[in-house]
Amino acid sequence: MDDYGKLKNRIEAVVRECESLMNYFDMLLQDSQKGKFAQLQEIEKTIDSMQQKGIDIPPELRKLKLDFLSGLDDVEKQKALKRELIENIQRIFPGQTRNLSKKKKDEMTPNRKPRLPKQFPPDGTLCRFAYKEQLYKAEIQDNQIVVDNYGAFPSFSAASVKISQTSRNGWRDWELWIPELQRWILADIWRKMTK
Repeated sequence: MDDYGKLKNRIEAVVRECESLMNYFDMLLQDSQKGKFAQLQEIEKTIDSMQQKGIDIPPELRKLKLDFLSGLDDVEKQKALKRELIENIQRIFPGQTRNLSKKKKDEMTPNRKPRLPKQFPPDGTLCRFAYKEQLYKAEIQDNQIVVDNYGAFPSFSAASVKISQTSRNGWRDWELWIPELQRWILADIWRKMTK
């Protein structure tokens, strides 16, 4: 086979792999989100109703809520992987991606609306952000995120932007160590838990 044929085969293999990955992400995210948000809302309504009536919340119900939040945390991580794939494609082909349909552009463009945090994690909370095969560590101090070797930032997004040099929603980048759960969870999930 000539060089042209080999190159064409490689390109076709890469395109098939990218399409396969995108289809996989779409299927995975669609399946994992079915009904979870509605069920979580029902659990939260039940907990709120019990609290208003002064009824003790059974530990099983709190655990069920944490299990749902943990499942949503996995969904957020899958979304982050999909965004990372798309960002890398955009980085490799910066000019060529401009001609994509508006729907595809909207899927690839991070939400740029500035959002102020309603509540920041307590001081001393450990944080981490994995980006391009590197792990960044931080701690919450004085209502800011203080990133090792980068300094203090007023929001997760500001820290993510400084590290990645791209527009990002830091709530979906940074993970927090939650001692009660003995695990890392996305800041966005922590925020939903503390509403």
